[in-house]
Amino acid sequence: MHVQPKAKANVQSEPAIGIDWNMTNNVAYHDSDNKQYQLSPEVIAKADGYEDQINKLRRKRSMMHGSAKYITKKIQKLSAKRAQPLNEAYRKIAIELVDPIEVLVMKKIGAKDMRKSTGKAKNRKLALLKPYEAKQVIQNRAFKQGVTVVEVDAYKTSQVEYGTELIDKHPLSQREWISPITGKSH
Repeated sequence: MHVQPKAKANVQSEPAIGIDWNMTNNVAYHDSDNKQYQLSPEVIAKADGYEDQINKLRRKRSMMHGSAKYITKKIQKLSAKRAQPLNEAYRKIAIELVDPIEVLVMKKIGAKDMRKSTGKAKNRKLALLKPYEAKQVIQNRAFKQGVTVVEVDAYKTSQVEYGTELIDKHPLSQREWISPITGKSH
C-alpha cells in the first residue's frame, strides 16, 4: 500500500517558535523569527541598584563579629524588593512570547550552566536576568494558555553537533546546515 503525501496547502502547522536566552544589549530572549524581547532599562537599573546595596551589606556582614541578624533581615528585604520588578518584567515577556503560539521550544537553562569555568563567581548577566526564574514564569504562563513547552538539552541545540566536540553557533533563522565534520545535512 502506497500513501500519498498531503499537498502542502492541506498541511496545517501549529504556530511555534524557539527561544534562546541571551543578555546582550538588555535583550532577555530572542526567538526563531529574530524578534527580540528586552527588559526595560528602568527595571535593569533598579535591579542593579538593589544588587549593589545587597552586595555592600553582604561585605559588611562578612566583616562583622557576633550577631548579624539585623543585616541578614535587611538583605532579605532588599532581595524581595529586587525580585518584584524583575518578576513583573518576566511576566510581560511571558505574555508577549506565549499568547500568539501553540508550541514553545526552549533550551534547558540553569545557574549551574552559567558559571564561569575558572572561578567561583557567576556570570554578571545572571544578576540582571535570573534564567531559572524567567523560565518558570514563561512555563507557568504557557501552562495557563495551554501552550506546549518543549525543553531541549543545551548539548542538542544548533550550537553543538551531537556526538562531537564541535561548537558552531548558527543563526536561529537557519533551519538546515551542513556539518563540517561529517558532511551531513542537519
